[in-house]
Amino acid sequence: MSDDEEAAPARQSHVGADGRYNLLCQGIARARIVEEMTPTADGYRMAYLESIKREPAMELDLEAVRLRIEMHLRDPALQSLAHIEKARNLVNQELPTTALVDLAALLLCRHVEDRYAVLSEPDALARAHWFDRYLSEIRWCLRRVENQAAASPDGLPLN
Repeated sequence: MSDDEEAAPARQSHVGADGRYNLLCQGIARARIVEEMTPTADGYRMAYLESIKREPAMELDLEAVRLRIEMHLRDPALQSLAHIEKARNLVNQELPTTALVDLAALLLCRHVEDRYAVLSEPDALARAHWFDRYLSEIRWCLRRVENQAAASPDGLPLN
């Protein structure tokens, strides 16, 4: 970003296993950190950022994957997920698919690495497909646990 541009304040930050920082700056642009300055005495972190070129997508191109994501979110098998009701409420709002995917991923992705992986992807269609696969895998796991619990009167094995 140029010297006269400002990103939004960081809402969340995370240091990955590889030492890279992931920051969630809401509402301005997707960017990656090029260089981080030494934190100021009062704790502020400043960095030079590089805009991530966004790959625009039209709602028409996202329609099929959005329908699959909505189907996953409505599936009773996901009822046990934390924040599932908040994610389901997003479907009822007239949000663009890109916003639905980003917000639902923030709510439902359990691991920070997963949240930042999807948010750092500049291609909207790729983000939507990633989240669709993520929800599909979660549904599969939860259904297996449910089937195992139903088949065993002694509860679930821990191995």
